[in-house]
Amino acid sequence: MDKLDPNNYNIPEQQRAEKAIEAIIQAGKELIALDKAEELTTRRLTEKSGYSTGTLYRYFKKVDDVFVFLLVKRRKELFDDLANKISKHSPTDDVTILADTVTRTAIETWKKTVSKRVFLMFIRQYFKRTPEPEMFQAVGDLLIPALTEVQRQDKTNTIKAMDEHELRLAIRCIQTAVNSPMLEGLDFAGSEEHKKITREIAIKLFKK
Repeated sequence: MDKLDPNNYNIPEQQRAEKAIEAIIQAGKELIALDKAEELTTRRLTEKSGYSTGTLYRYFKKVDDVFVFLLVKRRKELFDDLANKISKHSPTDDVTILADTVTRTAIETWKKTVSKRVFLMFIRQYFKRTPEPEMFQAVGDLLIPALTEVQRQDKTNTIKAMDEHELRLAIRCIQTAVNSPMLEGLDFAGSEEHKKITREIAIKLFKK
């Protein structure tokens, strides 16, 4: 099983009524886009999808499963995008450029995804619903191949060579620096100060 595949979490096992499932998921996507926690309800999901509560619960154990699935899927897409940005890192750009790409992209992307309130709701439901909650951080492993290649091609002699295990822990540290202020509801979450502090942490981790 691909543990990073969102389809392995919070998605109905039944293959019947694909049209209904797709409509419910699309409705969930549109409600998330409104960025209002009060919109993420069974009533709004049935109104938006055009399907009854009975149909909804036929394919999803809880209404939150719809939103958790979509946000897990979006999270994987965001890390795929970040990995793509890292892969475009020039061999002549030093460690500060790499750190800036990783941290600024991560924080800016988070700010564009959902509000703190919706993010916190997602986190709470995610850890209730997901059979393997450690996958919330493990999605960061998607960055390992791109970072490994950056290290190999580096011509500035500023980027530290790390094996997979060390890279994994370095990524976890950066993920914590990005996510913790948001999870704790700190005022500076997503600010320039937040970016600066996280960037400095990344430099210390990646610097040779």
